[in-house]
Amino acid sequence: MLNSRSLFVKRLFSCVHHMLMQSKRRVLGWMAMVGMLIFGVWGISVAASSSPMSVTDYAVTPEVVGIGGVSSLKATLRSSKNVAPAYALLTVPLHFSLDAGKLPAECQAGTYASLAADSSRQLPPESDMTGPGKIPAAEFAQTTMVYCEKSKLDEGASWTIEFPVQGTKVGYQRSFAYTASGEPIEGGWAAEMTQSELTVVQAVDLGVTKTASHSPVNAGEMVTYTMVVTNNSPDAAAPSVTLIDKLPAATDLEIKDQDLPAGCSRTGAVLTCALGALPANGKKTIVLKGRVLQSRGTQTNDVEVKLSEGVTAVQEVNFDKTSPISRNEHSVTVNVNPVVKLEATKKMAGAGGGQIIAGQTVNMELGAKNTGVVTANDVVVTDIVPAQFTDVASSDPRLLISTQN
Repeated sequence: MLNSRSLFVKRLFSCVHHMLMQSKRRVLGWMAMVGMLIFGVWGISVAASSSPMSVTDYAVTPEVVGIGGVSSLKATLRSSKNVAPAYALLTVPLHFSLDAGKLPAECQAGTYASLAADSSRQLPPESDMTGPGKIPAAEFAQTTMVYCEKSKLDEGASWTIEFPVQGTKVGYQRSFAYTASGEPIEGGWAAEMTQSELTVVQAVDLGVTKTASHSPVNAGEMVTYTMVVTNNSPDAAAPSVTLIDKLPAATDLEIKDQDLPAGCSRTGAVLTCALGALPANGKKTIVLKGRVLQSRGTQTNDVEVKLSEGVTAVQEVNFDKTSPISRNEHSVTVNVNPVVKLEATKKMAGAGGGQIIAGQTVNMELGAKNTGVVTANDVVVTDIVPAQFTDVASSDPRLLISTQN
């Protein structure tokens, strides 16, 4: 009896266990199917909301400028497939101004509201453009934006948008680039956002030019160098400016102490000038005179100008690197012609008080002096003796005497 009950219980347990295992497989199967379905729907949704457009590069050059300085905004966009049309939107920080005339042909500038007034334009929602890490809500309405539209962009093709902006006031802000395609994307503008940082600082733009009075220069001649230092900033003064002129060696260019410009000193081949303050749009001229001692070849002077040590109130920025007056370094070269400079000398001995008595014998001493900087060879001195002198003779074999009637 006990054995029969045990066998019955054992068979009943086995049957229940089998039913449970079958049910578990069904449940897991249904769960897997439901999971795959959910994943598939989610994947379709992701694919539907993924834009083929992307911003591959967004650069600001330079990132830091002074007031009046110019930066270039350059966005490069790419599409993973053929799209028609393609859209881009770039924002201009409030402390920069934009010249609409310098925009690419496919671009237009305006505020978000003015751009959105044309219903044919595709713009991202305002809510996607404002908030933490984006455009501050209080600045959004005043922010200038550049909207660009390209009729089509082929798969793998790039689209570059570049234009200049000019710093107008001190500050720091980000610029954002958005892009999208004209395909029906869930949520409208399926934008990719990229940002770059722009800073305007209180800055001066120091420049210097240097010219020589003439070239070529004869060895031994005087040459005058004129240096003009400018502060091209429209509104910032340079508190203290230093000019450094790297001159030729003292053995090649002689500059006397009395010829040094005011505020300048020379140590070896380096001339240093403390120019003091330089106002906005101001300039100072330094004139330097020297004698060329070099015998031949060329002489090069390198000059630079910079803010003096310890100045922190402003920074130095080149507003326009293509302009000669905006470069804080300059060089000038002069050609040196080798020359000699001869002077004839003559002395008469026996002429008391400068008078000669008839019949008196006098000695005449002839000579030559070279005040040039190169050796004079085969020098000839000619003296025309008055007809009143007779019996002209010399024991010096270098002297050739000829009689002319």
